[in-house]
Amino acid sequence: AEKVCSFRFVIKSGAVIAETNIEKFSSLLERANHAVNTISDPFESQIVFFTPDMSKEMYATFAYEAYFSGDIDKAIKYLKKCIALDSSNIDISIMLIDSFIKKNEIFEAQKMIDDILQNNPNDIQALYYQAKIYKLSNNEENYEQTCLKAYEINPNNQQILLELGNFYLAKEDYTNSKKYFEILVNVNDMFYEGYHGYIYSLIELGQLKEILPLVRKMTLIN
Repeated sequence: AEKVCSFRFVIKSGAVIAETNIEKFSSLLERANHAVNTISDPFESQIVFFTPDMSKEMYATFAYEAYFSGDIDKAIKYLKKCIALDSSNIDISIMLIDSFIKKNEIFEAQKMIDDILQNNPNDIQALYYQAKIYKLSNNEENYEQTCLKAYEINPNNQQILLELGNFYLAKEDYTNSKKYFEILVNVNDMFYEGYHGYIYSLIELGQLKEILPLVRKMTLIN
């Protein structure tokens, strides 16, 4: 039924075209017939009639909807189609990398990260996901160095600050964990997890006088 509806939509839309350009309308009918007979996804059977720019927007919309609803397989499908139409969209590339990592398709994620870093070695998001891959493979040295490199490029990046804070907290290096959590809550004073790590570091360092104001801020956030 959805396919038929899509087909009828195209016929109606093409009526105006037929009046002025019968060749274009014939082409449209051919594409409609192909969609109805060969494409099982109702979204695909509509997108096939769009211009490339419209297709990019629609694929991106479907990808975002799938990603945020937790359907990562479908998100990957549509993100790949977006990139096939426009490989320069870094936001789409980063979302596809994240999706690959969520599905444990590390090799695919790494290939994309390598491509981004080859063109821009200082891309913060690519470095962040490179660090995540090192973390998943228990490569602590490369993980730490990658995070520190990203921090040098952008010392206010909240993702990187949280990674560094948590890394040093787990290593019981409370001086460094305090450093990065303190920066994090100064960058974003509503970052609850940042306060948690900051307070824990202060307790372990015995710097108890600094804790009370932070606890008050945490209660306001929560």
